[in-house]
Amino acid sequence: MNETACWKCKKPIDQSDNYCRHCGMGQNSRAPWYYQHWGIIIVMLMVGPFALINVFASPLIGRKAKLIYTVVILAFTAFLFWELYRFVVQMNSTMNSLLNGDLDALNKYI
Repeated sequence: MNETACWKCKKPIDQSDNYCRHCGMGQNSRAPWYYQHWGIIIVMLMVGPFALINVFASPLIGRKAKLIYTVVILAFTAFLFWELYRFVVQMNSTMNSLLNGDLDALNKYI
């Protein structure tokens, strides 16, 4: 019998087991969806940088892929923060113009 260790609880299991006999966690292709490649992308779109938790905990992703996911997730997060910053600055400028009586600032958005 070929034994390996569960990626979650590290207890010995048979290589042919789809689930750990001790903790019940899926093994190899039976790992939860949020540890799969497509699941990490979905989680990244939903919660941004918090998807890095799934990247580092995933038993299915190699070191090189983890590095690539980390760079992509951090770049995506930086882009979103930059766009949010630009939006807030633009809205602040527009609100200041409107408060000072410049109604032409409102025409840009109508």
